[in-house]
Order: sequence, then C-alpha cells, then structure tokens
Amino acid sequence: AAAVSACASGARWQEAMGMWSDMQLCSMEPNVISCSAAISACERGGRWHEGLTILLDAGVRRVEPNLIVYNAAMSACAAGTRWLEAFGLLSDLCLRRLRPDV
Repeated sequence: AAAVSACASGARWQEAMGMWSDMQLCSMEPNVISCSAAISACERGGRWHEGLTILLDAGVRRVEPNLIVYNAAMSACAAGTRWLEAFGLLSDLCLRRLRPDV
C-alpha cells in the first residue's frame, strides 16, 4: 500500500494501476488503503475512468469499499467534471448504508 500511496503523491496513475494489478499476480491482498491510493493517483493524473475501474475491481478482489474509497472515487469524478458518475457513486454509497461525510 505504501508504494501505491507514493504513486498517488506523484500523480503517477499508470504505475499505481500497474501495482494494483500486480498485487493479484503476486498473491498480495489488496485493501482499502491500496485501493483508495490507486484511485487518488488516477484522480491526480486526470484519469477518472481508471479510478472507477479500480473501484469496480475492488469488489471482485473482496475489498469492501469504505467511505474513504468512495470519497476518492467521487473526487476523481469531480476532477474530471463527471458529475453524473459522482452522484451515482453517492447513491451507491447510501445503498451500502455508508454515511456521506460531506
């Protein structure tokens, strides 16, 4: 998770996506920290769509997205001016009985 977070700090979304994918190949368990960091890297790189792909992939990898993960995904959508997608995530957040903090 630390390496993915470092990529997020530098807006290195391609490296973050690669690490996210490589975690499965290396039998490493992703978690909400690595998930939110990878989504944040996508946001900083202007790649909102890839951030949503990571969010969707998290469920397949048995990572239960929490409020922090959803906030990262909504921020990525907002940065890309994808308001409908952001509102869709907010709706999903409520359906999962997570309480928005905004």
